[in-house]
Amino acid sequence: MRIIFAVIIILLTFTLAEAEMFQWIGEDGSVTFKDTPPPASKKRKKVKVYNDSDFAPAPSPEDVAEARAKAEAENRERRATAEAKTKAKAEAKAEAEAKAKAEAEDRREKAKAEDKAKFKPEEGARTRRDRLERAWEREKNIWINNDSHRPWNDRTGGLN
Repeated sequence: MRIIFAVIIILLTFTLAEAEMFQWIGEDGSVTFKDTPPPASKKRKKVKVYNDSDFAPAPSPEDVAEARAKAEAENRERRATAEAKTKAKAEAKAEAEAKAKAEAEDRREKAKAEDKAKFKPEEGARTRRDRLERAWEREKNIWINNDSHRPWNDRTGGLN
């Protein structure tokens, strides 16, 4: 009995594996699927029937975890590379700015030195600064020696 049952199951699986499906559209617009060919007057289309063996098995949880870990490692590496590039660009920009600032300062110092050499007064000649300093000294001496600027006059014993 078991042998007959096993043979019947094996024969049924062979017939299922070789099954063909056909599709056609009827005159009323309905779509028909059958395992027998349509009438000759109908335009027929063979439909592919998929079996479980046509598909890859689902990955195991270990494979999924390994793929995720690999993807995360690649993402970390990509981020680290991008951060290193960004940092290098920022350092290059800062270095270029510092160099430009130093060059500008050098040009400024050179221009000052040229101006100083160009407008150096002759020996014994008075410059505007000398004249201003001497005028300030004269005003300061007048102020110190004259008591009239004080609100209380010691000589007269009262207000001015």
